[in-house]
Amino acid sequence: GYNMEWLVEDFEEAIKSELDCENEASNLEMSARLLAGRPGVRLPRVVWELTGKDVLTMEFIPGLMRMTEPSVLKANGLDLAECGQVVSDALTELALVHGHVHGDPHAGNIYVVAERGGVLNRGVRPGVVILDHGLYHHMEEPVRRQVCLMFVAFIFR
Repeated sequence: GYNMEWLVEDFEEAIKSELDCENEASNLEMSARLLAGRPGVRLPRVVWELTGKDVLTMEFIPGLMRMTEPSVLKANGLDLAECGQVVSDALTELALVHGHVHGDPHAGNIYVVAERGGVLNRGVRPGVVILDHGLYHHMEEPVRRQVCLMFVAFIFR
């Protein structure tokens, strides 16, 4: 039979990483630094005084809306394509520019908020809030470059 021991070891390592709240807080802060210049990205601030190995305390961000509820997004004046774009741009930048790959990007971890903007601050545009930073994968530079080239090939071929 096929030796699946590597899979069990990988899973064990991922679970340990996911359950380490200090590791999650560090990943969150790294993601915030990497995306600091990107408009429309909101990552909660870590409250280190109340964070330890077994508990993570973060800033509360009001107005979170699920990507899986398009009627709620539309009712709040948001364009669905713009919502998808802001989420995609943030996660793609993390992975393809910085090699910092979010390991668990699902609808319970990625939210949209309505942000004021435009002329006289009367318009509404989407912002992305990324939660659950317990599991990240780091792509070494040669791998990151190859993945970028693969995406370019997908687009132009």
